[in-house]
Amino acid sequence: MVSSHRLWIVLIFLFIAPFAFSQNLNFFLDTTLDMPRFFQNISWSKEEFALFYEVLIQKDDGEYRDYKRESTEETFLNVSLPPGKYRFNVLPYDLLGQTGNVSEWRIFEIFTAYQPLLDKFYPQAFYMDIYSQRMLDIAGSNILDDTEIYLRNKENSLFPIDKNVWGNNRAAVFFDDENLIPGTYEIYMRNPGGLESLTDGFFVGYRRFFDFYTKLSWAPVIPVYGEMSDKFDTNLYLAGIELNLGAVTSRRSLFYYGLELSASAYAINSISSLKPDFESFFNGFQNTGTGASWVELNFNILFRKYFLKKLMAVTVRGGGGISWFIQDDENIASGNEYALQWNLGLSYLLQLLDIFHIEIGLDFFQYHTPALSGFIKPKLGMVWNF
Repeated sequence: MVSSHRLWIVLIFLFIAPFAFSQNLNFFLDTTLDMPRFFQNISWSKEEFALFYEVLIQKDDGEYRDYKRESTEETFLNVSLPPGKYRFNVLPYDLLGQTGNVSEWRIFEIFTAYQPLLDKFYPQAFYMDIYSQRMLDIAGSNILDDTEIYLRNKENSLFPIDKNVWGNNRAAVFFDDENLIPGTYEIYMRNPGGLESLTDGFFVGYRRFFDFYTKLSWAPVIPVYGEMSDKFDTNLYLAGIELNLGAVTSRRSLFYYGLELSASAYAINSISSLKPDFESFFNGFQNTGTGASWVELNFNILFRKYFLKKLMAVTVRGGGGISWFIQDDENIASGNEYALQWNLGLSYLLQLLDIFHIEIGLDFFQYHTPALSGFIKPKLGMVWNF
């Protein structure tokens, strides 16, 4: 909640002359009353035979004139003075009422201090699952170049790395993205002299526990061993497409983990293989019996490592699923209409524009047909985070 106090007086001392009795000056703010009030504390060392002390304070109104004279048995005196230039000395009195040596004048000055006020701020939160410049824009009054501004709660304080102030009513405060700590904070402002204000309700944290994405990939296949490899050699077959839905943890850590569900469709046929000449391609078209197509569903667990504030990432994934085969004249899967499979993959992710990424990768699949078959599947995909 923003404090309503507007303007008060603070003591700033300029030590000019030497003095006796090791005199000291300080100040404090009394907030026990309805209106806070500054007091100046004048103190000195105890004189051995002194019974009490007389303190004379003079104010500079073109020339120094007596302003206040007080006696005390203590070695200090608390006074509340308006802004201006002052000087004081201390005269000790002994048990017989005799005076000792008066101290030299001590000069000090009191300046006006201002209550900082915060009217509004933007944004309302720093979301840590988004890497960005962390600037807090503050509008208010009595915001000075040397106003102390930071975020605080009972457990932590977040201090800015830079600050710009305009016209005593606007400030841009910059924080280090790498040092953010989740929590709900107060925006704390303090001007020289101790006058302060705060407002609560600033949030640092995550919008949600998972970031979700969808991905569409072109996925050719390369048979490497087993029943399908014997049938089609090890040529690259271009007909394959894959759709993925996934979720990755958003909380910052060394490694991120997630889940991924994919649906894909493939076709292997001699007419779609890479042939060195047109005649071989045409001959393959005449013998389409050596072919098959299938669809499959997979469920994978993935681990991801981000670099350069999520500009790029490397992902390792693994899991399993089931495939349904659609067969031509020759039975590729020896009469099986489906096969269980497991896979292991590695991919590289690069951010293009905000929520859009491109991903390239390579997966290995093993199908549990009567004679095990293995495939390598290169992938090139477009990823949309949402």
